Amino acid sequence: AEYMGRMWRGLALQEGELSADRTTVTRNEGAFARCVVMTAQPIQPDTAQNRLAFEVIINSVSPQWSGSLEIGFLRTAISVELNLTERSPQDFVVNSSGNPIGWNPEVLKPNDRVQLVCDAEGFVSVFVNGRQHGRAVQSLIKPIDGEWFGACGVYGKVTSITLVPPTRIEATRMWKAINIRNGRLSENNCVINRVAGFSNCVVATARPLPLNPTCGISFEVVVTQTETQWAGSLELGFLSSSNFSDQQNLTAASRDDFVATSSGAPLSWDPNRIQTGDKIQLNCSLDGFITIFVNGIKQGTTFPSQVRPSEREWFGACG
Repeated sequence: AEYMGRMWRGLALQEGELSADRTTVTRNEGAFARCVVMTAQPIQPDTAQNRLAFEVIINSVSPQWSGSLEIGFLRTAISVELNLTERSPQDFVVNSSGNPIGWNPEVLKPNDRVQLVCDAEGFVSVFVNGRQHGRAVQSLIKPIDGEWFGACGVYGKVTSITLVPPTRIEATRMWKAINIRNGRLSENNCVINRVAGFSNCVVATARPLPLNPTCGISFEVVVTQTETQWAGSLELGFLSSSNFSDQQNLTAASRDDFVATSSGAPLSWDPNRIQTGDKIQLNCSLDGFITIFVNGIKQGTTFPSQVRPSEREWFGACG
């Protein structure tokens, strides 16, 4: 079932074709519709955040058509001739014009990542490359209410998409608490929420970061919530040990470690501009250059640091 969850199942492929591994669907050249797929197995709910989500990558687009990607949640397989607007009343679909989310799918381009998310209350949002682009009024679906399938209509401008496979949670993708007097970890230790105050919420990866013999080390976090009442923002860095002293923030790191502070130093970027849905990646090359990326765009780089990925193990950390 886990493997099948990484595949598409055809609902209408009169003008489309699945790849051999059934992860990619491509609409025939010259056609604009009749290419509709759904996940081969129900989507596994994210129990840590009590939500339902799936993601696709846009492979190619064609400017000759109007309309664009349809994306939604289906209770079960449906009979489709043209597109996903022929859904059942119990399903939820964002149509080729972006309704009822209120976004414009016609601006999608190759390599964009489109994620559809339904939260615990049934509100559905679209994220493109980690940025929220619309939110629907409360829908009929609930993440824990039965089984739901992801579905897409490869319609109009979008001509080919790939299903992003669910990832297995590994120890390097879990947090270890350093100081969470004002924080709370999710049940699977993947999500950390600050629940009071403005500090005293510090975590590190539960295992050392894997070394890429070409690129060095890196880790990435997704910002799930922000507040406007405080100054400063996310701290993140590389620690030579996860047995970091119990301090209110990461600025107390030892000289052997590297930390980008809540004001962005020494990377010369502004963490106060972080928004909900942003993906923040910290990378250290083999020669010690440290770079920060936000949604895949480089924000700042330091001169060679004391961090040398090949000389010892390093943990990712966030305050």
